[in-house]
Amino acid sequence: MKKIAAVILTLTALLTVFTGCKGPITDAQAVEILTPLLEKDAQLNLYIWGDGFTTRDDPGEDSNVIETCKYYRVSEDAPYHSVAELKAAIEEVYSQQLVPSIYAYAFENNNETMARFCDFKQNDQVADLQIDVTLNHPPYELATVFYPSTAVVKRSTTTIMEVEVEFSNGEGGERQTATLRLLKQNDVWKLDTHTWAGKVA
Repeated sequence: MKKIAAVILTLTALLTVFTGCKGPITDAQAVEILTPLLEKDAQLNLYIWGDGFTTRDDPGEDSNVIETCKYYRVSEDAPYHSVAELKAAIEEVYSQQLVPSIYAYAFENNNETMARFCDFKQNDQVADLQIDVTLNHPPYELATVFYPSTAVVKRSTTTIMEVEVEFSNGEGGERQTATLRLLKQNDVWKLDTHTWAGKVA
């Protein structure tokens, strides 16, 4: 039994050496990973759920009425001008598991709400992004502010990280804590939790 115990201890030590070189993610590393993700997340939230997009002043014939939804082209200075561009930005920030719930709201028509965004093609123009301006998709108020510098790692592996981070309702609001989950996919960390953040401080 002593020999078996010694072998187990030796194997445990070796595993610690070989896996320990990657080690748990430190709080400082989590801040470095989380900060740019939350900054991109807050910006995308404003466009996907909030009122970040403005529409062209005179959409005229460019407007597109589908059932109860009325879509107007986004303004010329918008950061995204096609569904493909907006989807690419979403996939840079969110996990493969979280993306479908965003797509269901933003791009997938259904009998109740239709989609918030659509592409259109007119007179051989390149497809352009349109946003529904009806009450079917009223913008959400995104007053939540996240403070990524307060991140504390609760659990981490080479592919999963759970981080506790402070947030408030408005910059002057009382701070609370939320646990955010991140997944490493294709060697890139992605958010796996909806934050509803409108700002990062």
